[in-house]
Amino acid sequence: MLSNLLVVVASLAAASCALKIPRGVTDGTYVAYINSTGHEVHELVSSPSRTVEARYLNPYSPKWYLEPAPTGLARKYPYSVSWCGCGFNVDETNTADATADLYKQIDEDDDTKLMPGESYYSVRGSVVAFVCNYIPAEGHKRYPKSDLVSDGAHMVDQNCGKNIAGTWDTTSGSGLFFGRMRMSEGLDFCKDATGSSSSTCEGTPGHEEANKETPGFMCRTFGWFC
Repeated sequence: MLSNLLVVVASLAAASCALKIPRGVTDGTYVAYINSTGHEVHELVSSPSRTVEARYLNPYSPKWYLEPAPTGLARKYPYSVSWCGCGFNVDETNTADATADLYKQIDEDDDTKLMPGESYYSVRGSVVAFVCNYIPAEGHKRYPKSDLVSDGAHMVDQNCGKNIAGTWDTTSGSGLFFGRMRMSEGLDFCKDATGSSSSTCEGTPGHEEANKETPGFMCRTFGWFC
């Protein structure tokens, strides 16, 4: 694990509601948490050079991001929830790299766990990709898996649009969500991730599915008046 630490003064009361990206954050993957003295910590756990090499050279690199979305994700997650930043574009290359960095870090760390209010996030240029534990109850740790990132990236693409800011949860109240957003110092991405009132954006497959007319009873039952 890398030793780079960015420590920000924070109160214990703020631990469950805010972990803001501090000044001086560079590209890489971080874990953000409140330490035992009540300070906000952003710990660099993986450098971008390491994950970039893995992405292109390693046989188990996450090529999923370059492929079409797997079929059946809607059936796999029938109660999933999305929040879309319609109109808020994110850079394509930065988005792919940040998502791949985050995927690999979680995939290779079998003991990854997040306590309430903690997060993993990856910064690449103008984009941050993240996984947050949003359960406020003390002691409710969660163990994120890499498919939360890979499936989440595809579902945000489907519901919000390719290279659009958005957040996805496997089911409301699961405790963990994946998202991507424009990067900025002081950004409280875990809090802002679910601020949108839009679950889909116009022109996406998810929007078309959500607004598809349901056939009437006579049509469904007898095939009449369809």
